[in-house]
Amino acid sequence: MIFRSSLAALPALAALLALAPAARAQGELAGVRRDPPLSALVDSAALVRALGALAVPEPPQGVPPVFTVAFDSTGAVRTVEPLFDEIPSAYAEPVAAAIRAHLRPQPPRAFSVFLRAVAGPGARVDLPTLEERPPVLVNRGLVAALLSDAIARYLRGPRLPARTEYRVEVRVRVLASGMPDTASVQIALSSGEAELDAAAARVVSSMRFRSATVEGIPVRTWVQLPIIFRFPLAEAAVSAVLDSAAVVRALADVPAPTLPHGVPPLFRIAFADSGRVETVEPVTGEIPADYARRVVEAIRASLKPQGWPERDAEFFLRVVAGPQPVVARPASVGPEPRLLNVSEFIDLQAEAARRLAGRFRLDRYEVVVKLRVLPDGSVAPESVVVVTSSREPELDEEAVRIARRMRFAPREVDGVPVPAWDRRTVRFVFAR
Repeated sequence: MIFRSSLAALPALAALLALAPAARAQGELAGVRRDPPLSALVDSAALVRALGALAVPEPPQGVPPVFTVAFDSTGAVRTVEPLFDEIPSAYAEPVAAAIRAHLRPQPPRAFSVFLRAVAGPGARVDLPTLEERPPVLVNRGLVAALLSDAIARYLRGPRLPARTEYRVEVRVRVLASGMPDTASVQIALSSGEAELDAAAARVVSSMRFRSATVEGIPVRTWVQLPIIFRFPLAEAAVSAVLDSAAVVRALADVPAPTLPHGVPPLFRIAFADSGRVETVEPVTGEIPADYARRVVEAIRASLKPQGWPERDAEFFLRVVAGPQPVVARPASVGPEPRLLNVSEFIDLQAEAARRLAGRFRLDRYEVVVKLRVLPDGSVAPESVVVVTSSREPELDEEAVRIARRMRFAPREVDGVPVPAWDRRTVRFVFAR
């Protein structure tokens, strides 16, 4: 029995999807298919005769004598084993041997089925319909921390990620106790990065589950977990964002720019929350307009699609045309903008709460605003928008007014202040 699920790792916090209820997959890599009819699976008449001749102890009351019969991708039998650990070996071993001896040849595809095999007097065999529940991950917090730590370790390594997303599929057997069988952990699909594959295997070995059940009885089961490591765009190599060779070719006939002293030829690529390219622009107006236009055109034409949304994602690029072209990351990218007038920001929130007291139902409201910090540290007034509303229009408007009065230490790239997006939470706390 094999279930599939999905785990995704994000830079600061691993976003985990619970092991969603899923139909029993017919094999390790195959999609869900219908079980073959009993007559195509086994010589049932001969098997019933063989089972009737067995002198075996009965399984415990309430434990159905169900076996998992699994075939590999060539159609060969891989395993025949009791579904429930409670079935004694004195029953399981001779019955499993009888099933193996009477299986029919199967076409080349991986799949598995449940087969009920009653031995002794009243012997019978059928394909039962059973209530199945997949395993459920229970230590989500630990797994999130381990995935985030794996990303941080990779980013401390010698190479930048060549992609923003790496997928690893890990196959593991979850025991009836809910513990992973660490000896069974295997990489079913590699990310192409041995370090990330090994990290995914370590994380899966640390998982704990509420066990899978069949007919309410805990069972062993295989799960195949796609684990997606997602790296922030700002930490990625140039090759993750665009085809740098294509940019060089597009600028082959463009002379190297003459820039004022201390002004680097930096360009900013901004992505919308959907992953769509929103802006490609020079970071300063001192870059000659014709040169900037040609570079922006070349960058846009060479961008690679980004398959997942990252909030307020930006990527900075140093582009030099001419006989010695350069398309590279900047030497240094500073931290996000830092709020300077913190005391004033706190006072503005408190003053608004006093002025508006008694008008609203709740004691506390929060508004999240998105704003554009300009190179001089001021906020572009028209850029301020509410991204998470308080559901009180008057408070939303007040939050926008407060945000416009914020002052920041701007972000710097190669020592040059650049525009940058920021998000802030404005809180209104009313005394009662």
